[in-house]
Amino acid sequence: MKFILALLSCIILFNFKLLSQDSLIVEPKIPVFYIGAFLGLNFNIHNADFGKLPGYPSCCPQFTGGSGMGYAIGIATDYPLSDKFSLDTRFAFTSLNGLMTKQQVIGNTEIRDANPPYETSAITDAISEYEIDASIQAIGLETAIKYEFNQGFSVLTGLRFGFLHSSTFNQKEKLISPNNVVFKENYTLVRNEFKLKDIPETNTLQLHYLIGLSYKTKFKNSITIEPNFRYYMPFTNISSVNWSVSQLQLSVAAMFPLYKPIEVRTIREE
Repeated sequence: MKFILALLSCIILFNFKLLSQDSLIVEPKIPVFYIGAFLGLNFNIHNADFGKLPGYPSCCPQFTGGSGMGYAIGIATDYPLSDKFSLDTRFAFTSLNGLMTKQQVIGNTEIRDANPPYETSAITDAISEYEIDASIQAIGLETAIKYEFNQGFSVLTGLRFGFLHSSTFNQKEKLISPNNVVFKENYTLVRNEFKLKDIPETNTLQLHYLIGLSYKTKFKNSITIEPNFRYYMPFTNISSVNWSVSQLQLSVAAMFPLYKPIEVRTIREE
């Protein structure tokens, strides 16, 4: 028993001496890069000043704009530049869909009898509605500088370079009032109708200026959830006509940290 106690005492003293001579210093883990994915909802604002698209007849005096809903999905990264600044990038697939309508009063419209000799029975005003329903998808790269002005809250500003992936439209002109008139060209309520046509003379490159606000929430495993609110202001038109799309986007990103290899240093006392 005395031998065992003596042996344990020697082991304890030996380990204590080692601890006094050698100490390990482990550098704290600090993320050097964040990568993740995001999903967003877009409110698209179409700004226009044209009557018809090249090559497609229309009697619309002028489309002035419209709106639509879309989505955005992609990969997000965040590279810290300092304690307050970081470089925010996104590679995204986004939709710029929208519906534009315009109504016009057609005066002195003849109401003719339905039976021969189709005599004019009345003169009235008719209302025609013009419609362009656009489906536009783009692939884009966003880069922005982000500044954290308060704990978790950041503002950002930058550019989005987009490329149109697909762009089609449906068009029609429909008589909506009164209900007893038709177009004399085809004796129906609709004319100048086109479906799933490519938007003519598109600008493949789309450039937007962006500003935004974000809030970052960190969890114990350093994964962050970051809601974003962003506005995109267009610098380019969709087509050769005066037609551009701005966006309000609400998105949520899940970001995962990447670290440098853990550096372990040994300090030995002589």
